[in-house]
Amino acid sequence: MFKKVILIIGVILLTLGLNFLFAKERISVAQNSAQKPAIAGISTTTSIRGGVEPQIAGISTTENSEATAAPIFTAPISNALARITAKPLGIYITPETSPVPDDIFTGFHAGVDFEITAAEQNIDVPIMAICTGKLRTKEWAKGYGGVAVQDCILDNQPVTIIYGHMKLDSIIAIEGAELKQGDTLGILGQGFTSETDGRRKHLHLGIHKGNGPSILGYVPAKQDLAEYIDITNYLK
Repeated sequence: MFKKVILIIGVILLTLGLNFLFAKERISVAQNSAQKPAIAGISTTTSIRGGVEPQIAGISTTENSEATAAPIFTAPISNALARITAKPLGIYITPETSPVPDDIFTGFHAGVDFEITAAEQNIDVPIMAICTGKLRTKEWAKGYGGVAVQDCILDNQPVTIIYGHMKLDSIIAIEGAELKQGDTLGILGQGFTSETDGRRKHLHLGIHKGNGPSILGYVPAKQDLAEYIDITNYLK
């Protein structure tokens, strides 16, 4: 009987001893993990796609494309939005109802007119390329005087940009040359001369969907306006 008691006490003491050793080992491992030096600027607790990947200080794994992306269009003229006072995209024009004196056109305006100030009547007013793309053509056209057409891409789709009432010989770029966004295209033609085909000095800018060479300044039906893009939606 006495031997059994001694044996039971021995087993109990052995069990307690083993538990103490295991607990001490777990504490040591935990302390080593806590004291493990971290690499400066790198966190090992950032979970990406279910795993752990280092995150270097000062570098984000997600880029803010809106903050760094260039604007889709550059304004073609300084103080652009304030100049749209007579003919926005889509306004219906007749000689009797036009906001412009002595107007000869009838139809829905297929572009945006940027007016000039009184002080700019007899000085050079530079016009910039609103996007990057090749100069398709520069020519004299009825209703415009000098006009330039540029091919560009918007939302992965081709568009043509129409710059109307330009001084034709001020457009130095040759047809087929690439214009960079913001490059000076040329200057406005002098008002009421052949440079503007007798019209006032201003810029008519149209953005036509597709790569067809349409330079219409007006369209006969309202539904035809669906083929045109309003640049004011892209300017601030």
